[in-house]
Amino acid sequence: MRRGLFSILIVAGALFIPTVCYSAIFTTDRGEWPSTWPKELDPYRKQAKTIGVAHGIQETVYEIHFNSRDEFEKAWPHILKLKSPGAPLILERSPAIYNRSGTKSKAGVLILCPSGGTVRMPDGTELRADAPWPESAKLPGGELPEYVVAQDGKWVPFDGKEQRGFLHRARVDIMLITDGKVVDLNHTPLPENTPVIDRRFPKAEQAWGKAVEGIQVRLTPDNRLWKEGEDPNFAVDVRNKGTRQLRTSGICSLVLEVDGKAVGPKAWSRSGLIERKPFGPGAELSFAVSLGQFGPFSWSKEQDQGGKVLPPGKHTIKASLLDNVRDNAINTSLTAYPQTALASSNLVEIEIIAKSKDNTSK
Repeated sequence: MRRGLFSILIVAGALFIPTVCYSAIFTTDRGEWPSTWPKELDPYRKQAKTIGVAHGIQETVYEIHFNSRDEFEKAWPHILKLKSPGAPLILERSPAIYNRSGTKSKAGVLILCPSGGTVRMPDGTELRADAPWPESAKLPGGELPEYVVAQDGKWVPFDGKEQRGFLHRARVDIMLITDGKVVDLNHTPLPENTPVIDRRFPKAEQAWGKAVEGIQVRLTPDNRLWKEGEDPNFAVDVRNKGTRQLRTSGICSLVLEVDGKAVGPKAWSRSGLIERKPFGPGAELSFAVSLGQFGPFSWSKEQDQGGKVLPPGKHTIKASLLDNVRDNAINTSLTAYPQTALASSNLVEIEIIAKSKDNTSK
């Protein structure tokens, strides 16, 4: 099977690494993907690129640029067939740079694939970085990890800790580069039972809410796009650039405004067990929260029965930090809100996509 531009031979454990495959990126202005891929993608080979990544990470990247929405939507169902089971769909905003290869892409897709290279172990055994993968390369649930390493004569999942030797991509991931015109999520069906990693709006781009006596709050959604039945997750950052000596009780000092309606945290029911933390001048704290931890919202069996979920469509979310910690108690009432709010965050918008929706209408 032909894959990419190159075939790499790595001698595991040896000190010598051929200079041709060390810290190198190989590019050709054509989609040189395997002939086993769906034939419907063949017309796009001429407008694609193949990037061989051969440094500390070994993988092949296929970039396909699309000139029109119709062109992309015809190819999209066939592209999805390439994704490994359990692999996420990664969303990026155009123009996007894939840091492994330095590839700068506009509207289209990056298909991240194994390199097809070979690792030769000290005993002469050769391991091929490509499917079919042995059981030793898989995670306990049977799915492939993003990367594997050669260890003790076999492929094993990379545990994300100390890197020793080369990382070899095992899983096929799809990175979708959106521009709102050619690639428009309002018209792009997302695969079911697939995690979505939304990188279109980095945390650094999120503005802090208005400062009130030096207190500020920032709300950052993990994703802007959620499928129906998923519990939206957020990061809440708070900082004190003023002079007030305050205390906070984490999630028990937060209120969310969902579509303009304030909802308190379910943790108020056990507020007596929540730790109070100092929040004086110069303090900065971060909290990971989900919508299911507030008010009537519920997604899982572990949460309150009879709860509701956000309906499909766009929704606005805002977080407020409360001045509700007293010496022996935490005020768990919304009666005086928003007067008890120290400060409120930026307003963010998320969208819930219906399970059966093909995204062709709003």
